[in-house]
Amino acid sequence: MTRSHPDKFLLEGFTIDMGDNTIAKDGNVRHVEPKAMQVLSVLVEHAENTVSRDFLLITLWEGRVVVEEVLTRAVSQLRYALDDSKSRRLIQTVPKRGYRLTAAPQTIQAEPDTDTQHSDAAQSKAATPFWLPLMFIGMIVIAVLLGTLTGELDETPPGFAPARLAVLPINTESLPEQQAQLIKGFTEDLTSELATINALQLATGYSFDNGVPQQERVRQLADRLDVRYVITGELRASGDSVRAVLSLVDVSTDTLMWSGGFDNIFAQLNSVRQSVLQTILDELSVSEQTSGVLNKPDPVAYKHYLSGRYWLMNGTTSEWFYRAEREFQKAVALAPDMAEAHAALAYIYARYNFHDLYMPEDKATESAEQAIMRALAINPSAIAAYQAKAILATQRGDFSDAQAALDFIIDEHGEDATTQYLYSELELARLQPDKAIERARRAVRLDPLSQWVNVNLAIVHIWRGEYQAAQAAIETALSVDERYTWAYVWQAKLRELQGDTEGAIAAMQRSLDVDDRSTPNNLYLADLLMRAGKPDQASVYFAQAAALSGDSAAARLWQSAPRFLYRQQDKATAVELFEQVSMVDFSVVSFVPALVDLYRKTGKEKQGLAWLNTVAGKQLVTQPKNWTLLSAKAALLESAKMKESGSYKETRRQLNRLRQHYPVHAETDGLTGDKPQTPK
Repeated sequence: MTRSHPDKFLLEGFTIDMGDNTIAKDGNVRHVEPKAMQVLSVLVEHAENTVSRDFLLITLWEGRVVVEEVLTRAVSQLRYALDDSKSRRLIQTVPKRGYRLTAAPQTIQAEPDTDTQHSDAAQSKAATPFWLPLMFIGMIVIAVLLGTLTGELDETPPGFAPARLAVLPINTESLPEQQAQLIKGFTEDLTSELATINALQLATGYSFDNGVPQQERVRQLADRLDVRYVITGELRASGDSVRAVLSLVDVSTDTLMWSGGFDNIFAQLNSVRQSVLQTILDELSVSEQTSGVLNKPDPVAYKHYLSGRYWLMNGTTSEWFYRAEREFQKAVALAPDMAEAHAALAYIYARYNFHDLYMPEDKATESAEQAIMRALAINPSAIAAYQAKAILATQRGDFSDAQAALDFIIDEHGEDATTQYLYSELELARLQPDKAIERARRAVRLDPLSQWVNVNLAIVHIWRGEYQAAQAAIETALSVDERYTWAYVWQAKLRELQGDTEGAIAAMQRSLDVDDRSTPNNLYLADLLMRAGKPDQASVYFAQAAALSGDSAAARLWQSAPRFLYRQQDKATAVELFEQVSMVDFSVVSFVPALVDLYRKTGKEKQGLAWLNTVAGKQLVTQPKNWTLLSAKAALLESAKMKESGSYKETRRQLNRLRQHYPVHAETDGLTGDKPQTPK
């Protein structure tokens, strides 16, 4: 495109340099994407006259088919660089026609001195990139669709690192709940799918700090994730439908690489995903095999799968399992060959006892193994299926099998945050706290704004006795989502371990304000209140736990818990009810010590040992989650005068190993008078 104006000129006090695509004023240099500078050039050629949108698109994009939003973004970029975003006085929008530059360019009389140029160039590195003001705060999550500029991996030069991609959130506050769930599920699905492309390194996030101005929010997240690429996205209501406009940006060069618009997004999520993914892969010349990523089953099944992903990652402690299971089951019913949905079912079944008992162990294990088999028969490298295998293996103490499953994921697909935090759980289980903290930190580096990844980091810090670091991780999780109940639960546990019972009570009350339908959460708060000398308040939460248990032995036990467990009245009845309850040892509160005390006071230690064998198996694996049960076994054996038995000696050996690796928590076994180490 030829132009009559010079490469360098003045415009309303700004120095415009068409040669290096910069706009400068008062020593502040802003780099502008070349296409936006070309738009400015045309407007300057026709200064003080209206230039139609069609003319700009035809002239600058040379007849290529592009959405009008590309031009809109270029103009927005110019307005930002010219401090014209609010007033729009310099570049005016002429409704239904185009744009008008209201000022004429001026010739530069003298060149700036060399020092000034060098200063401007240095400051340009810190200047705000052009795309920041263009970003709608709800950044759509398809940034993970980006590939690498280097082509085949085996052709990359030594030391090549995968492209760093930002997965930014979309603002769903204005959407109905069901549509918001689909968008968030879409996020999780894309992240998991693109983790299978070795040329990509994903960085994901879920939220911005609402107290920071929009441009700062985006800058903070981009800096924190250390990314090169992002996809900006904006949702626009159009009657009863929603239009999505997506644009690919290379942050390192401030380049708008691609933009596309999609009408009625919720009616075509599957086709949009395939279209955008293929476009991005083509744009960046990614030549990896992506057929497994691009092909999806029918759109209705896919929507159910996305909803399941949403509940899996965002549901509260009482609902996540059941809602996710229901959606994944609907997906596989409609699309029996959908490996991702089978694998997701395997994952949640493997988590059957995560904080609460969502399903009997035998049924959950069988269901998980069947779902793993179905998923791998369709897709032999399904990530969630291998994650489920690792969870099950860790629980039963087959640590080498768990490691093999996680290593397969990393070798086959590269690192992802979920696999790393599962690895941290494995390392905790096999008494490797130093390795556990490294895995947990690695998970946070991969996904710094994930609520669960930060809570997992807090849990590892708690086991290591690093309470200040644990609190910092919990605060990060709550800054992302102040309604994340799991963070409040572990905040309460942390406060309890620090001797701050009132602080623990306050944290659990906040958790129950968000979700009051979690049985273990109600029981935990009730137990804290009993220990704080507040039995009347505790009775309210025991009653709530009973109501959630239906007509069952558990309901009768929890309803009368103050009488049975704390005042220890009707001991024989209490023992009988206890033995009928499927779960009394939760992740943050355990009623096993109370039951052991009842067995000892009624002289029924051997009956207690038989109960332990029923609920935990004859051989308890030496890992932290079994600490309370191992302590109970040792106490019952000692009370039954069986201290010389091989079983007692082995149990003591197991407890001593736990004490050695997690000394801060040594007081929980009750075997010695040793004082625990001071937490850090």
